Amino acid sequence: FLRTRTHNMLATALAPLVVLAFLNLLARGRAADHALFGAVAALGVLAKATVAVLPVALVLAALAHRETRAALLSPKTVLALAAMAAVLAGPAAWLLANLDLGTASLAKFEATDDGGGQGIVRFLRSMLDSWGVVALLAGLALLATRTTQPPAAEARLVLRA
Repeated sequence: FLRTRTHNMLATALAPLVVLAFLNLLARGRAADHALFGAVAALGVLAKATVAVLPVALVLAALAHRETRAALLSPKTVLALAAMAAVLAGPAAWLLANLDLGTASLAKFEATDDGGGQGIVRFLRSMLDSWGVVALLAGLALLATRTTQPPAAEARLVLRA
């Protein structure tokens, strides 16, 4: 059990760190906070690709609020992207060089190419269906949690606790 679930445990451990790094970015907005968010988000993606939904959802939610939008539209955001690229560059280069090994386990999802590309189309369609559900839930959560208090102030309260 433990051997086959290590990526799930690592992703579960990294998810709250991604949220904490993001709250720090919103509350303080330092260059180091941006870089840390990018690096931790990338580590989460390396642990399990589905963790990529979390930083995307956090950024979209923050962009929807006027009070937090400025923190993400800052030039410092380039540091988050650079840190993410630095963490993901090595594994991405390996994947491109070893595509057969890196995609060998996709067969269990019936996503292998059967000559006509139908397996890959089914895989991409299922990913799109999943993202649609995530987008719907994120939108509903955004509507349900709208407050007059800026999220950055809420982030400071969480960080003090």
